[in-house]
Amino acid sequence: AYWRRAGAPAAMVEWACARPAATHAPLPPRAAFEFLCDGDTLHIGDDAWQVLFGRGHSPAHVCLYCAERTMLIAGDQLLPGISPVVGIWEGDLAEPGAMGVDGEGVAGAVGVVGDGGCPVAVPDADPLRGWLATLDRLEALPDDVLVLPAHETPFVGVRARVQALRERHQRKFVRLLDLCRAPQTTFALARALYPRHLSELQTLFACAETLAHTCFLHAEGRLRHDRDAAGVDVWRAAP
Repeated sequence: AYWRRAGAPAAMVEWACARPAATHAPLPPRAAFEFLCDGDTLHIGDDAWQVLFGRGHSPAHVCLYCAERTMLIAGDQLLPGISPVVGIWEGDLAEPGAMGVDGEGVAGAVGVVGDGGCPVAVPDADPLRGWLATLDRLEALPDDVLVLPAHETPFVGVRARVQALRERHQRKFVRLLDLCRAPQTTFALARALYPRHLSELQTLFACAETLAHTCFLHAEGRLRHDRDAAGVDVWRAAP
C-alpha cells in the first residue's frame, strides 16, 4: 500500500510484498530495566553523562554528553559526512478519509486525508521538524566538543556541521517546491531528488526521506496534498 500510494512501478510493489516484515531478530527479554529520560545523568566510571534525546532519525534517539571530557556520543543523530535518514515509513500512513495529523506535525491538528490533509497518522508525523530542532540543541554545545558518531570518524566542529546539514535540507526544500510547480507523486519526487541508480532498499530510504520533506512543507502551508483517482498521493506547490 505504501508503494502504490507513492506511485511506484509494479516491480517495486512486488519487491516490498516479498520482503520480510522484520529484518532484525527480537532482543531477548530483560529481567529489569530503567527508562532513560531527557536530561537524566548517567554515571559511568568517574564520568557523568547527560542524556540528550534526539528526534527524527528515531522518536527518542539517546545521545550522551560529558562536559568534563567535552565529548558527545552522537550515534546516528549527527554524522560528519552524510545526513542520517529522517523518514516516514511503511505503516505510518493514514487511510483515505481518515484524519491525518496536520499542521506543525502536532497530533490534534488534523485534516482529512485525500482532501488536503497530511497523509500521516502517527504522532511523530513531522520527523524532519523534530530532527532540525535537535540540531538547535546540539549547536548549543561547546564548539570544541569531540563528536563520536555511529558512522565514519570522530570529528570536532559541531556548529559548522549543524549549519552544513541545515543548508543541505534547505536545498532539498527549494528543489521540491520547484518540482511541485506541476503535480508530482512521492516516487517521482524521490527519483528526482536521488537520480543515481538505487537498490530497492535505498529506494525505500529515498521515498521515506522525500515524504518527511513533503510533510514538513505541507505543515508550513507550502505544499498541497491530495490523492488521485487511483489512490496515489499527489503533491503540488501551494499558490
